[in-house]
Amino acid sequence: MGSSLDSHEDEPRSLGVDHGRSVGDGSLAEDTERWDEKWSLAQKIERWGKELFENNEGADELTDNMALLKGTAIMGICLALLGWVLYFSPHQIQGNAESVEEAILDPHHARQIPGIKPRQDHSSPFSSASPSPIPEELPASMSMFTSTSTSTISTSTPILTKTSTFTGIPTPASVLQVFQLDPPIMGARRVLLDDGLGYMTADVGSTTGSNGALCQVTLMQFEFRDSFGKPFVGNFTPPACMSDSNTVMMNLTVHSKGTQFDRLAIMYLGDTEVFRTSTAEPRQAGISWTYMKDMSHLMAMWKTPQKVLFDLPNQTTANLTGTYVTTLTATFFNAQQAVNAANVILPLSAAKGVNASQPSAFTVSSANASAVVPAGSIPRNAIRAIVTIAATGQGDEEFWWQNTLSSAVATYNSSAGLLFGNSTFREVQLMIDGQMAGVVWPYPVIFTGGIVPAFWSPMVGTQAFDLAEGEVDVSPWLGVLCDGKAHTFDMRVVGLSDDAGKTAVLSQGVGSNWVVSGKLFIWTDSSNSSATSGSAPKIEAPPPAISVSQSVTQDATGRNDTLIYSTSVHRTLTITSNIRTAQYPNGRNMVWTQTLGQITNNSLTQQGQVQHNAHTTTGMDSFLRGVEAPYTNTYQYPLTVNSTGSTLPNGTTTFSAQLSRSRIVEIDGQGVAPSGLQPFASLPESATLVKTLKGTTMAESQRGNATLVLNRGSAGIAAMAFGALRSEMRMGGRSGQGVIGMQPDEELWFRKVSVVNGTVREDVERLNKKGVMAGLNVVIDGPATAVDVDQGIAGVMVLLFGVKWVSGDVTFSKM
Repeated sequence: MGSSLDSHEDEPRSLGVDHGRSVGDGSLAEDTERWDEKWSLAQKIERWGKELFENNEGADELTDNMALLKGTAIMGICLALLGWVLYFSPHQIQGNAESVEEAILDPHHARQIPGIKPRQDHSSPFSSASPSPIPEELPASMSMFTSTSTSTISTSTPILTKTSTFTGIPTPASVLQVFQLDPPIMGARRVLLDDGLGYMTADVGSTTGSNGALCQVTLMQFEFRDSFGKPFVGNFTPPACMSDSNTVMMNLTVHSKGTQFDRLAIMYLGDTEVFRTSTAEPRQAGISWTYMKDMSHLMAMWKTPQKVLFDLPNQTTANLTGTYVTTLTATFFNAQQAVNAANVILPLSAAKGVNASQPSAFTVSSANASAVVPAGSIPRNAIRAIVTIAATGQGDEEFWWQNTLSSAVATYNSSAGLLFGNSTFREVQLMIDGQMAGVVWPYPVIFTGGIVPAFWSPMVGTQAFDLAEGEVDVSPWLGVLCDGKAHTFDMRVVGLSDDAGKTAVLSQGVGSNWVVSGKLFIWTDSSNSSATSGSAPKIEAPPPAISVSQSVTQDATGRNDTLIYSTSVHRTLTITSNIRTAQYPNGRNMVWTQTLGQITNNSLTQQGQVQHNAHTTTGMDSFLRGVEAPYTNTYQYPLTVNSTGSTLPNGTTTFSAQLSRSRIVEIDGQGVAPSGLQPFASLPESATLVKTLKGTTMAESQRGNATLVLNRGSAGIAAMAFGALRSEMRMGGRSGQGVIGMQPDEELWFRKVSVVNGTVREDVERLNKKGVMAGLNVVIDGPATAVDVDQGIAGVMVLLFGVKWVSGDVTFSKM
């Protein structure tokens, strides 16, 4: 997904970094401008090594001592080699050399560098880009896998065992363990950290099957080799051992080896999408990862037989050798705290799974994703309804937050080709019977081949393994939806259409393409004889307030050199109706409100070789029922990326980037997705606290530097790559007691990981304010009253749901 296989080679894309100071601790972009074109590649490599080292030692600024090298070329080369030897010591190089040789520049990024073309076959739909191998000798449990996309390995037979050990396919010690930062999850008889790879804490309150054994079903064992249009297809039958289980934990374990792009993958139960993920890029020695996901909110589907589809479009060639060997299981058990799962779940999809055994997600650009819910499908006794929407940009739309205004796409056409347009703004609109019901502003997910692949190994980017869905509460529509008739749900992706950078309105579509699907979750009254009724909703959805600007300047030869552009979009909408249910025979006002804002300031210089992106989304979604507030979601997504592509006289190409981003979300009440509090309700240290909580705060950040070096004629395969990334994530519980002076946020879990060139240098984890054994390191108990989430985010003071954001430092403190 570094790009889709349907991307267009003739539409080069500009990338790069700002000519000002870089994100985070360094000033690499500033120094790049001062570099003499005649300096050797070795001198530049020495500089990159110093920057990566100093950034990960916590230095606030990189020292600029390259002036000492300007005396003679010989001295410069010697110092460069010395820096290389000192930094890349043998114990580090062992893991780095392979990851370097397998890195492939994302096709979108490649377009800004002369002579580099995307490595993807245009005939293959929504895939991704950025390559890199299964060990030469497969473990016994993997040798049975075939290279076809049939369902012969599927089984619905439950695995019953008395042991408490939870293991997947054996993994050779040399295989790199890839991971994504996530809070603890609920497992049978235990709470799991690090997706089952780390420390386990006993869960004395949970039970499993009726006989006390582990109730686990293998949903899939399959190797995805050449699988475009050939999803895995199997069948699931509810096992007898699941009994009255209230929790379903799904485990996806993947092994890969070789060179391969990252790929988008989607799991379906019948026509309903239930899980959207992407793959990590493998390396020659092999990689493996396990991702575990709470699927309890889909309990209504697990209770009935289902056709299981797992769509992972992959392609192998002489150069792209990586396959994805997968195992997918579901474990059923009872936990102390159950998810309030919907009674009915209906697909809003292309409905190709049940009858055609094909993926049911829509692939759209200008057309709507339209689904008709048949008459009689929605229960007459519905009391609450929520639509979830999964929407992912691919191809021309993967890096939508970098796109230019449509009037500026030809700015560098004479030298670099067309840019991608429709602005940096994207909105997914939900329409019910042709009327606005709500919107989702997508989170800018960066896949493992995105920007510079060296960023994302072994720690992947935020949401790369689990792409979150947006939620729109459509309870105000129940008076209409419960009439027993058919209803049409449309999902439309829009951007901005501008007038020479002066004004803009919502566009009629976007580029190619977006992968979109939805689900309708319905909760019903306990009495089947009751009937919900009410008025048609009152819709207040004025057009968003939009402002845009852009300017273009030329160099001394008259060519377009610098493009500076900005967008600002603000939207509010309110959907209101009076709904009568068995509990409220006289009716209750149900109100869905959204307030959103997005600001982007981007620039391209040096004919598009240098690019700066600063993109921030904020929003608040809330559902009111009378005087109750069952659900409020407040969120903020700042993202800054600086990137530079350049070609040396000898044909060697370099691509460098700095990244800083955060995702801060506060949720009160319960929507569709599990709250994440279930594990803490089972731990003695936090069980009492959880009973007093009304919601959660999740804050996560990532920042780092990465560089890719490509030799002439390499077709995008890296000669060398360097990367450093620091990620922090914290989960807190929000009190529902409202006691004056009480902390608005109580830390439940925290983890900080620093990675340099594929090696974990720091791994600190706390559970209930106490240090735990993390996946790779024993950590020491530390203070929990103040946590630095991201020093690299520039901004003003913001007071946001108990988080104090001052001068770029997110600090959790007593307020």
